[in-house]
Parts: sequence; structure tokens; C-alpha cells
Amino acid sequence: MTPASSAGPSGAAPTAPALLLLELVSIARGLRVADAIAKRTPLATLAMGTMQPGNFLILAAGEVAEVEEALVAAEEHGSSGGRAGWSHVLLPGVAPQVIAAAAGHRASAAGDTLGVVETADAPSVLAAADAAVKEAPVELVTLRFGDGLGGRGYFLLTGELADIEAAVAAAQAAVSLSARRETAVIPRTDELLRQSLAAADELAPGLRLLNPAGAR
Repeated sequence: MTPASSAGPSGAAPTAPALLLLELVSIARGLRVADAIAKRTPLATLAMGTMQPGNFLILAAGEVAEVEEALVAAEEHGSSGGRAGWSHVLLPGVAPQVIAAAAGHRASAAGDTLGVVETADAPSVLAAADAAVKEAPVELVTLRFGDGLGGRGYFLLTGELADIEAAVAAAQAAVSLSARRETAVIPRTDELLRQSLAAADELAPGLRLLNPAGAR
């Protein structure tokens, strides 16, 4: 299962102009921060869950001012263990493809070339994916972060070779050196691989959703 967030009655992925992902090393502190965020500001989406190796994720989406206020609440209530105990990414003007992929949408891997980007943590994979799809006309096939990945994140892109190369380079440039892991550009992707990516679910679960909250 891929990361999930609340969607409308039709089951369509939510859309929002800003996205915040927090990763905290303490589950207790994560729940305290999530409660503070929920009390501070209305959001289109608020999702939370555990991930390896015992960390806690909070995903918030909504209007830019609301999501920025959520980050303020996190800073106020999540600092008891110091900033070393948590990391985050805030994406105002986040690409719609990233919102959809974070909600679990999977696109077809129909392009000539496949791009793979792997990061060391969950916030970095969102920053990298947002940079990639804004850099070139590529399709975000899937984006995963959460359990089953040892705390890492990855996403797949499809498109023409030159576009994939540009998108992967932009993704790498968008994250710190310590957050970078391996990338791959696979031209003339085999048809069997494309079919497998389109049809198969991941072998391990993604973000384990505890409590989605709809708009208030």
C-alpha cells in the first residue's frame, strides 16, 4: 500500500497548493505535534503514521498560510528533543502530480525511459519528486515512503530519455548530499517491466495511516 491521505467522496486525490511532511524520531512527540497542528489550523488533509525504524510521519496539505501555520505549531511543540529529533519539507506551490502520488495514485509507466530516485528519508523524497516534475515533462509513476523501506523513500518517473535525465538531475540537486541515495535512468524500458510496474502493488506496506482528518 502506498502513502495515503484523505480524499473526497469520489475517491479522487486531494488537491492543495501547499504540502508539509514532518518526520520525528519519537512517536510520543509526533502525536503531541499532530494534536497541536490539528488544534492550530484547518487543513484540507492531515494524515499521520509510523514508519521504520520507529519514527513518526505527519503529512499536512492545504492553503499555503494554513500549512505554514502548521509548521509553526510543529516548531513550538516538537522542540523538546531539539531540532535534531525531526526533519521536514514544506512545499508551497507543490506540483499536482506530487499531491496525487502522495495520496497513493499510480500512473502508467508508458514512457520510453524509466527514472528511479531513492532518498535517505521521507521529507527528501517529496522535495526531490516536486523538483523533478517541475523540471521536465515527465510522469510521476509512483512515490513511496514509510514502512517496508527502512526509513527511505523513492519514486519512479517515465518519459523521454532527455527529460528523464533532466528530471533526475533536478531531483538530486533539490536534496542535501546526506539525503541522496542511488538513482537510475533506464532507457528503452522493457515492456515486461512496464507492465509489472503498472499492475503490481508493492510487496511491502507503505505509510501506515492512523487517523486521516478531512477539511473543517
